[in-house]
Amino acid sequence: VVFPAFVQSHPKKQEALKIGLAVLNKMQEAKLITVDELCYRVLMQLAGQYNKPGMAVQVFSQMKKHGVHPNAITYGYYNRVMLEAKWPSPKSKGNLRWLKIR
Repeated sequence: VVFPAFVQSHPKKQEALKIGLAVLNKMQEAKLITVDELCYRVLMQLAGQYNKPGMAVQVFSQMKKHGVHPNAITYGYYNRVMLEAKWPSPKSKGNLRWLKIR
């Protein structure tokens, strides 16, 4: 309940989401608290809400890395984020830079 409010009030959404993922990773590595699937799902949902599909991919990857198995609900949210995201267009700055480098 606290993390969504933190992200909403933070001026840089991407930075706030990265902080959340870092906290989850540290909690997993320290084995202080059992981090369950819901923690990752909320972070994925927020990534989708703020149109950060790359962050959702990172969250999903970290979730699997730490042995947290997604259920059908989490897969559904992940797929929704991937399908509804506004992915960079072929004319985006990043894509144009990549074409110049190639």
